[in-house]
Amino acid sequence: MQRKPQSRLVLEKIEAANQANGHENGGPLSARSGFLPDPPPLLHLPEQYRAWDILAGNLPQLFSNLSFRKEADRLPLLPTDAASLPDKYLWRASCLISILAHAYQRVELTPPSQLPRSISQPWAEISARLGKPYPYMSYMDLIMYNWKLRDPGQPPVLENLDLLFPTVGTETERVFYLTQVEIAYRFVPIIGAILQAQEAALNDDPASLERELLVILNNLQHISHYTFQKIDPNPHARTSVDQVLWAKTVAPFGVAINPDHPSPSGTAAPVFHLMDAFFSRRDFDTVLGQESDRLSVLSPPAWQEFIRAVGKTSVLDYIHRYDYRSLRGLFYQVMEAFAGDKGYLGVHRLKVLGFLETAFKAGRSVTMMKGFSGLFRSKTWTKIDRELELTRDERYNVLAHHSYSARLLQGATYTDPQTQNKINFIQLDLTNTGLRYRPGDRIGIFPENSPELVEKTLRALQATGDEEVELNRAWRIALQRLSFNYAPTQTLRTLIKYGSIRPLTRPVAKQLYTLTASNFLKKILNERAEDQWELWDLLEELRKGGYDTRRFWKAGPGEAESICRIVPPEAFRLYSIASSPNDSSNPGQPGNRLSLIVGGLKYLTPASPVTHAEQRFGTGSNFLEKISNADKPQQNTIPLKLVTATSFSLPTDPRRPIVMFAAGSGIAPFSGFLQARANQPGNNWLFFTTRNPSQVFYQPEFETLVKAGKLQLRVAFSASDHRLKFDGEHLVLEKGTKAHIQDLMLEEENARALWDLLKTRREGGQDAIFYICGQTGFARQVMDTLNKIILRFSPDPNSARERFYRLVADRRYLQDVFTTYSPTFRNQNFINVSEVVEHNNPAKGYWAVINGKVYDLTEFGHLHPGGMSIIVNNAGIDATAAYQAVLHHVNSEVDALLGMYEKGVLRHLDFGQEWLIGANDKGMFHFSIEEAFIQWVRMLYLVTEMQNSIEVDYSFLDKKLTVVDRAETITPFKLQYLIEVHQRVFTNYLSSLLDEDLPEVWQYGLGFYINKIRVDFLPQAFKNIRQNAIFETASQMSPFMQQLLHTNHQDILIEYSKKVVAADRRLFSELKAALRDGVIVFETYQRQSATEGQAGLFDSLMRMPNIVHRYYNRLAELLNRLMQATPQPLPAPTPRAASSPHPAGMEFQGHGSTLNTFTPDQDKK
Repeated sequence: MQRKPQSRLVLEKIEAANQANGHENGGPLSARSGFLPDPPPLLHLPEQYRAWDILAGNLPQLFSNLSFRKEADRLPLLPTDAASLPDKYLWRASCLISILAHAYQRVELTPPSQLPRSISQPWAEISARLGKPYPYMSYMDLIMYNWKLRDPGQPPVLENLDLLFPTVGTETERVFYLTQVEIAYRFVPIIGAILQAQEAALNDDPASLERELLVILNNLQHISHYTFQKIDPNPHARTSVDQVLWAKTVAPFGVAINPDHPSPSGTAAPVFHLMDAFFSRRDFDTVLGQESDRLSVLSPPAWQEFIRAVGKTSVLDYIHRYDYRSLRGLFYQVMEAFAGDKGYLGVHRLKVLGFLETAFKAGRSVTMMKGFSGLFRSKTWTKIDRELELTRDERYNVLAHHSYSARLLQGATYTDPQTQNKINFIQLDLTNTGLRYRPGDRIGIFPENSPELVEKTLRALQATGDEEVELNRAWRIALQRLSFNYAPTQTLRTLIKYGSIRPLTRPVAKQLYTLTASNFLKKILNERAEDQWELWDLLEELRKGGYDTRRFWKAGPGEAESICRIVPPEAFRLYSIASSPNDSSNPGQPGNRLSLIVGGLKYLTPASPVTHAEQRFGTGSNFLEKISNADKPQQNTIPLKLVTATSFSLPTDPRRPIVMFAAGSGIAPFSGFLQARANQPGNNWLFFTTRNPSQVFYQPEFETLVKAGKLQLRVAFSASDHRLKFDGEHLVLEKGTKAHIQDLMLEEENARALWDLLKTRREGGQDAIFYICGQTGFARQVMDTLNKIILRFSPDPNSARERFYRLVADRRYLQDVFTTYSPTFRNQNFINVSEVVEHNNPAKGYWAVINGKVYDLTEFGHLHPGGMSIIVNNAGIDATAAYQAVLHHVNSEVDALLGMYEKGVLRHLDFGQEWLIGANDKGMFHFSIEEAFIQWVRMLYLVTEMQNSIEVDYSFLDKKLTVVDRAETITPFKLQYLIEVHQRVFTNYLSSLLDEDLPEVWQYGLGFYINKIRVDFLPQAFKNIRQNAIFETASQMSPFMQQLLHTNHQDILIEYSKKVVAADRRLFSELKAALRDGVIVFETYQRQSATEGQAGLFDSLMRMPNIVHRYYNRLAELLNRLMQATPQPLPAPTPRAASSPHPAGMEFQGHGSTLNTFTPDQDKK
């Protein structure tokens, strides 16, 4: 008799109880609907509660005109006892009344003194009946019950859902909340598979366990790569979520009214608790781990009991007990799909970071996650991101001890007779790994450095290789991933074999310079030529300079000179999989073979003052070439990891046409695509370019598919006057002309076919999906040419670009881009910082600096999956930190994509060894001209970043904040946010500059001034300005506008509020211009800046007080005119004491700033 796991027994018990009770007040749970209500949420309450339903139904209108509180105050106090409100209505009543409570609290930025009794009393009574310890908005209230079906006969997916109680009614609100409902729906088969998997483990049925793990894997991947992606910040997407509107109208809504009570944050979602129980999570020590643990105890009793039961049966223990290698690998792949970089938690983390950065820069000061608050300068979003990563590690750390490796079945290398370029063909055996891949996935290969390179490096280190080295944490984890047993030490030879030693990375080069103070290395860094060196030959140069390289391997792991820091572990090299997992010899069964096509990398370092001539090889491709051509390649096993494709995968509908563009070894993923689609009905197009006919490696396979009508093939050769044509039986070579991809695409017949494939079905087209695989230059050509075709055939040429952006947003244009190594120091297009900062607006475009290179991201902003706001936030500044925060620097496909937009290299300036004397409150200090330049640039970047944030913050002005608005209309709801943004500029942004940042630059500016001047001149000047009556008047602008908000003077208020916005923008434009002028002085005079540029540098700082004073003066004049324009003049605000940080009156908390209203006493004065 089959044994049932406790989880199954508990589920059946809860289902029976809910059936008998006629409600799910203990928590919805069923095999059919998972954690969602079954039946769906009720659409109305009993007739006597009609006033509640009507008020909730009018929320968008009442938000727009800020009349909700007035209407809510009129609500009658209704009874909520069991006789009046039967049990079956409790969840709807709880959802409705908690939303009314939060609406009363959040509709205006001024919080009320208390909730009206007509809301607070029923909320408390309903909460008590549901077993809540106190009234609060739960995840069940805000998400899991807050939906209704458009078509009751269809499932609860986003396209078929509306909110039960929308507050603002925008698509941003609907998509953000209801995507979470769809995720819960997509978890229904996962719940069933978890129970079946536990049953299989209890009954020792490995075949059934494998089947259920695959169900979990496939559904997790679908949720991560499709469902969750519907929360899309791309404005061109069908399910676009505007990050600024989200930050102002959605994100703050659920924050607990009582700070001691929980909020309905994502950590309360039952799916997270379910997976934690299934994976036997034991640690909850992180901030978010503790929050999740606390919220799980407050979840509905049925959920708690069921999830505890799931945790009683460990599938992993069963797999380990019987040492099922394949099942173990599959189980860890399932865990990777949940907690890995490309899994649900990894994808969730990256999306959350983008939203939170915009939110905090748009003034959000709190989150629904406990323990996080702060303003723009606190960069709270980075703290939350760090906690999300720590929490993911807490779940994920068991994977550090698991590794995959595959046996090499066969390998071969093709060498081009003309160029001597090589292409490696690899086939791996995945037997017993448990790995399951799909066409479009990538495989990560962990390469070994060649014996020759290892020996060179050991000689440069003056070592034999047998020396024992104490490992740091990064190396211990890396070696465990390579199947090494845990050990605190390892031989030096092993570290060099598996370490990153070519080319030299910039962080390592900088660290070596810090340790050695080598002038030669400094020149290398200044020219950005470090990537023209390998570790061994640079170490030889350091030895010539007198540095003892033995110090590196003699140092301990905590010391700066530790070899573990100089030689970090190598990274997995990612390659597109060139095969399909379906085994043609056994249809329907997963195959155990995986193929790769890897282009070889070989380049010559030229001789120059900072380099010497040397032949170099790519680490990964050289490793694969050597093992492929070894005497007994089958004896080699290769450490690997699978990287699933988040979007570059075949359509779920096999009938949908696909169009593929490839160059050279970029054919790899499409080999797998065509294998998988060979027996599917959809049309397949392939545009392929390569050098010559000998490089059409899959010609027999192509011929079979073309003959069967499964492939439309177009081939061009860039170095051969031939074309490949199908004569009805075979692919044959014909005379032709050399051509590139753009030539092939623009041929009349092909261009018309591409246009038809590009058009949607609604337009009479084929609605195909376009895939591009190749180097950055190739990808750029395909993109540009496709845009030319759109422009040529589009009925509205003015919207041609918009059509392409929609193609990307609809995930119909997908790229797998890679790059061939290109040294930075050969790039002679040098760009000044002063030019970069100018490009942070629509007129001049959006540029950013990443790792010393300058990129024009203007177009990329429309294509970026994180949305345009992220690009704008980081435009005109050094965005390296932001880029690395989302792990783009370790993601080769993203890094390669960035190469499509490279403009040049940030210009290096020569400041020599000149030193100056600065002064601060601690006394005198020495600094170099270069240090002063860095301070000026940091200040300029900070002001530019603030300018970006202000633009993003004010961007809501031409958008609909509620569904009943018109985008161009400034409603009372919108006006209050405008007032709040202005106060944030006035108080937070400007005050921090005047009190902290500009005085710090002033300390260095003093060193350039030859006349006598007070050390505290600039700080004192700012202080004097803010003790002036003009400042006092200017500081009353926000309170006065807030006072007008609830009067009949809104037309006048709107007119003057626009002028306030213009004044805020002008302020930061002038501040940036003054700082930029100082940076230009450094760029012009470099090492002569102290003598030739002193006047210009000092002037750039001395202009600051006048700029600030003019700003305050403009605000004061506006306020005076506003008061005069008021038909029934309001009393003038009472000036406050100079020492008071804010105007007198009753404070209220906005999104990151403190605003003020007048007290009644002030009206009398």
